[in-house]
Amino acid sequence: MRKQDNYKDTNMQKETYDVVVVGAGVVGCSVSYHLAKSGLKVALVDKGSAAGEASQAAAGMLAPLGDEAPNQEHPLQQLGMAALGYYDGLDEQLKQETGIDIGLVDVPTLRPAFDEQGVAQLQALFTRQQHFLPGLQWLDGSLVHKIEPLLPETVQGALLSPYERSVQAARITLAYARGAAIRGAHLVEGCPVGRLIRQGQRVVGVETTQGPMYAGVIALAAGAWATQWHTRTSIPPIFPVKGQMMALQAPPSLHLRHTVYAYGVGGIVPKSNGTIYVGSTVEQAGFDKAVTAGGIATLLTVVAKLTPDLNRARFVHAWAGLRPGSADGLPLIGPSQSVQGLWIAGGHFRDGILLGPLTGHILAELIQKHSTPFGLDLQAFNPDRFGGWDSASSLT
Repeated sequence: MRKQDNYKDTNMQKETYDVVVVGAGVVGCSVSYHLAKSGLKVALVDKGSAAGEASQAAAGMLAPLGDEAPNQEHPLQQLGMAALGYYDGLDEQLKQETGIDIGLVDVPTLRPAFDEQGVAQLQALFTRQQHFLPGLQWLDGSLVHKIEPLLPETVQGALLSPYERSVQAARITLAYARGAAIRGAHLVEGCPVGRLIRQGQRVVGVETTQGPMYAGVIALAAGAWATQWHTRTSIPPIFPVKGQMMALQAPPSLHLRHTVYAYGVGGIVPKSNGTIYVGSTVEQAGFDKAVTAGGIATLLTVVAKLTPDLNRARFVHAWAGLRPGSADGLPLIGPSQSVQGLWIAGGHFRDGILLGPLTGHILAELIQKHSTPFGLDLQAFNPDRFGGWDSASSLT
């Protein structure tokens, strides 16, 4: 947060709130915004800073078709399409309320195929999904090259998703943080949370490095670090998945008209500020966020495969983030049954920026009304499907 925003509270010892939200990524900031908007007294606490982790590192693709070609309709599809629609008008709303432009742009996505197997896979996906995803089109290679000249001649066909979008991930997170603060939420940065404070099976607060913070509800949205509150099992429900990315600056002659994503290769995403994001690696590296030579080499391979002309673009910088993966690939959304008053929202992996704003609104509604909004079925996202939640470890 910029110092002039002046809504960071660093003296929160022994305060009492209606809700303490742990984690100031896009999900936690959205939860806090909606709870504060409803008049609740909210504290939003983070070990680092708002938008300091995955919500800063993300490419910002809003792609409900997903990063893999599913063999059947996926439980995320209903949630993903609802989340994409949730962005309608959100940019203007947040800009009016907070002054932050979230960089929302309509950028159709092309998913190219380079061989017969890839063509068959994408055509089968098109057949299954065209009824569910309005506007989805299959294009043969000659047409693909006409609408996106930067794709190579080796492309034999592509799926066109005209409804997909892109957003500046850090900006939307900071917009929700500022919106929450405007409505009275207290943002506490640089404040690791240790353990739950419990009375029997009910949570009554959290211990932090700045002292205890008491609340009848704790909303855990700590990204890749959320698993440290889970009872130890053989498979952790949420775990860090490292992703390295880089940004390029291309001259006007190399204008990329679409987001380009190829299954098993990676993606190239044009942003509203003129830069182009290239990503991303998928690495099991614990909590290591170092940018590596191997990671850069992988990203350069993505450029060479998908848009070789962008090899002439100027390199700007590279970074890495930790996505919160889950054991079954689905997010965790809802109340813990093992600890009363503990609510979970995490494990969104690559869909955090797409799903985060809606997930935050959903969790806020569940906390207040104990009913699922927007007519969504959240059964597949039950946070206790991997076992109970505990407070044995610190969130550091």
